[in-house]
Amino acid sequence: MKTIFHDTTLQVNFETSGFVIVDLLNETDLISLSEIYNQYLGKNVFDHFTTSNVSLAFEIKYEIANSIDKILSQKLANLMCNTTFWPGAFLIKPNGEESEFKAHQDWTFVDEEKFVSGNVWVPLCDVNIHNGCLSVIESSQYPNIRSIRSQTIPDFFHTNREVIKPFLKPINLKAGQALIFNHSLIHHSYSNTSGINRIAVSKGFNSAEATLLHYLKTSDQTAELYEMPKDFVFKYDNLNDLKHKPINGKIINTLSYYDKSYSDDEIIEILTKLKNINLIQLY
Repeated sequence: MKTIFHDTTLQVNFETSGFVIVDLLNETDLISLSEIYNQYLGKNVFDHFTTSNVSLAFEIKYEIANSIDKILSQKLANLMCNTTFWPGAFLIKPNGEESEFKAHQDWTFVDEEKFVSGNVWVPLCDVNIHNGCLSVIESSQYPNIRSIRSQTIPDFFHTNREVIKPFLKPINLKAGQALIFNHSLIHHSYSNTSGINRIAVSKGFNSAEATLLHYLKTSDQTAELYEMPKDFVFKYDNLNDLKHKPINGKIINTLSYYDKSYSDDEIIEILTKLKNINLIQLY
């Protein structure tokens, strides 16, 4: 993996654990972001998890992204290198027992043999297991688990997401701290039972030299690989469209794909082996 952090210790920790925690925003930044949120979204009522980059008209989400990026961009440039950042967004988790976001891995956006993609996640309030903090399975990222994921190719534990809960580690953060994690890291978000919306900001990123990719399962034995525009995630208003051949994608390969479901015991064995940092070929 090419270096993406200026600080060597952060780079080593990111490669080893799949995530790092840094102090990113100050009180002034948090106030400014809260004002932006209230301006665009403060009057909205949310009954399910919502992100501003897929739920709003393009003009509005573009304005929100620009406003967020004015606050985050230079701070992230001081922290990270060799990296292309995606437009920023607000993530809103409303109150409710049903607001848990099940454990998952994000999609494969780059060639993970050569490059990395990930997410910068920053809460605007202190977060813990009561109001929707994230939890992770440390060192579960590529290449410790080798896999591909997409809208049509689920992560290997999709048959029983509950069985992996004992492996999850809650990440409590103070307002303004950032959890920076690899997209392939297994992560999860607790229910928000605090009585108020939990608001965070997020910016995706990828290695600067990487081309964005999308995998589409076409049968139980094959998948197609597409080269995608650099802003394709931000511009897709309905991500279910990626269950079909992407309009703006260029097909670059057809791959053999083995569609396997793993038993609970197999899932547990895979995650247990992470302690030895074994490479596991899943697809």
